[in-house]
Amino acid sequence: MIGLGLMSGSRPAVNFAENGFSVIGVNRTQSKVDLINAGGCYLSDLNLDERVKRLLNVANSRPPPTPWKHRKSDVIIITVQRPFTSDKRPDLSFVTFAGRAIAHGLGRRKLVVLESTVYPGVVDEELKPILESRG
Repeated sequence: MIGLGLMSGSRPAVNFAENGFSVIGVNRTQSKVDLINAGGCYLSDLNLDERVKRLLNVANSRPPPTPWKHRKSDVIIITVQRPFTSDKRPDLSFVTFAGRAIAHGLGRRKLVVLESTVYPGVVDEELKPILESRG
């Protein structure tokens, strides 16, 4: 099973679902989840609306009611934005929030992929310690 962390409706989620994987989409913003459940996609520049509508007809591709369903996933892909702080430094709060959310259900033999533009060292220095904090 593939679980998509925090950016349901992303291109990887759609691609995996179209290729027969069970996809779990999770997002912190209920309005975005509602839009996807209605067959839309808030990432308008990716033109995914029609593909999302087709996938919603498949029971396994519907986003879950709770973000903790990723515990059943073998692969978790984090696709979050990485804005800048007011003093133009990278803001990693979305990455660390996602890491803390996933760490609750993370177990051995799971693959976590960070698909966000970050500077070198973020995975080892910021994300990995959060994910490993639960053992």
